[in-house]
Amino acid sequence: MAQQSVPRIVKTIPANRLAGSGIFLAVILLIPVAYGSDIGGEVVPPVCQYDALGVALPTVPPECSQPFGISNVFGNSGDQAGLISNLGKDPWLLNETMSGGDLTLQFHGTFGAYFPVAGDPLTRGNPTDSNHAFARWFSLTVQNTGTRPWSGFSLELRSDLGLPSDDDDTIGFGEIFNALTLYGPPSSGEFHDANFLHPGFEAFTQDILIFTGGRIAPSETAHFNFLISSNTVQDFYLIQHATAVPEAASGLLSAAGIAVLLLVWRKGSRSDSKEERIQ
Repeated sequence: MAQQSVPRIVKTIPANRLAGSGIFLAVILLIPVAYGSDIGGEVVPPVCQYDALGVALPTVPPECSQPFGISNVFGNSGDQAGLISNLGKDPWLLNETMSGGDLTLQFHGTFGAYFPVAGDPLTRGNPTDSNHAFARWFSLTVQNTGTRPWSGFSLELRSDLGLPSDDDDTIGFGEIFNALTLYGPPSSGEFHDANFLHPGFEAFTQDILIFTGGRIAPSETAHFNFLISSNTVQDFYLIQHATAVPEAASGLLSAAGIAVLLLVWRKGSRSDSKEERIQ
């Protein structure tokens, strides 16, 4: 059993900085293609393989021919989610409305091959150059349809909805270098800081992106860009959590506003009384 360690936040490092380091070159020389979807260097055969036309080989599981899509949405009544995929290298678009603090998407199917089909059979499922067997860039747009502002947002991947992710479920946000960093930094147009949370170097039990340093008011939208790597034909889940501004803070702001109005009213009343006495 893996030894437990204290959770820590690890900053992501841009891919262009990694590519210029000697460590990155050494890893590439030792391991040309990292097929494991969780961590670069965890080499396992790709579960799906495709021919030069992008058609799944007859020897792979039938799920390799099933298109990737959303099979279930778990959230409040009225929450919505849609996916727009493409056959090329452009990011896949997720569009959502979210009225509460949590929204979970269940994905079904596989990423498949991209077009034009790569000459190397081992890279036909990944147009991102992340050295995982299969990966896609995602662009998420989510509208806050609730009544409270958001001060943070998180994204978590799980292969089992009831259990945190580990380093053997072959899904992740493009982890490389023993999950110390991600290939291509996740980003947001509204939140300034993006961090990757995992519990330590030896025991990987979470795949969570945490976005902070911003504020999304009701009816406003937030935008996120991130990579998902996958080497499985099983369904997996994207759990989203919005950190709402505490009601106590909203209450204090309201109380402060009322106090200011009362102060202005009292000053106005005193001025009127003084004018009446002078007359």
